[in-house]
Amino acid sequence: MCSGRFYDRFVDAFVARVRSLKVGNGLDEGMDIGPLVNREALVQALAHVEDAVKGGARLLCGGKQ
Repeated sequence: MCSGRFYDRFVDAFVARVRSLKVGNGLDEGMDIGPLVNREALVQALAHVEDAVKGGARLLCGGKQ
C-alpha cells in the first residue's frame, strides 16, 4: 500500500509532466501529442472524462476541448 506522501509526490510529478507536453500537429517537430483521429473520438474522450468525474475522479489538468 502506498503512503499518502508518496502518492501525493507521484501525482504532483505526473501532473507537472503532463502539463509540460507539447500538443499540436503530430508531424511537427517537438510535438509530444497529436490530435485525436476524428470528432467522434473527441466526443468519446470527453464523455470518458465526464463519466470519470461523475464517478468521483479529480480532474487535475486538461479534460476540456
